[in-house]
Amino acid sequence: MLQQGSNIVACRKQTKPENKWTNEDKAMESVISTTAFCLIVSTALATDRLVPDQYQTIQAAIDDRNDGDTVIVAAGIYTGDGNRDIDFRGKPIIVQSENGPETCIIDCEATKTDRHRGFYFHSDEDAECILHGFTITNGYAWDGAGVYCHESGPSITNCIIANNVDSSLSGLNLQAVIPAKAGIQILKKWIPHQSLP
Repeated sequence: MLQQGSNIVACRKQTKPENKWTNEDKAMESVISTTAFCLIVSTALATDRLVPDQYQTIQAAIDDRNDGDTVIVAAGIYTGDGNRDIDFRGKPIIVQSENGPETCIIDCEATKTDRHRGFYFHSDEDAECILHGFTITNGYAWDGAGVYCHESGPSITNCIIANNVDSSLSGLNLQAVIPAKAGIQILKKWIPHQSLP
């Protein structure tokens, strides 16, 4: 018999469930943990790389990049090696101007005997490779004198591609050769070259 005012706590003995994890379960847990760790580390390591404050050329900043990094290019006119024939090397990064295409110009300074283009995508770049906010001019190359994409589909946004010379026999004077993959590239501004020099 219980006395008045007694506190009664009903307890059942809790038994631990048997460990029924299979080797496959343990392997899957290991894969998930490793993947989550890699994603956290990758996100944490993404950084901005500044041209010209930290790197003398755009290519130098790209070459020193990690997946997910952003190369930010200050206003100015960029010429010479490292600032033309620029190659993303297949890495998912963003290369963008700080203040838009009117103030950030890639001047290829190319001629019939010294051929160059602005950007060359040829390492299976996809929509995670982003080029944004540049004027690309004075390229001279066989097909795509401003930008050339070979078996690649980068995202190209808010760029002015103008006054480049395509020396191919097509007669089309292609400022850029970019595959028609829906949703992959957007050319906000496109100014065709009117006549060959």
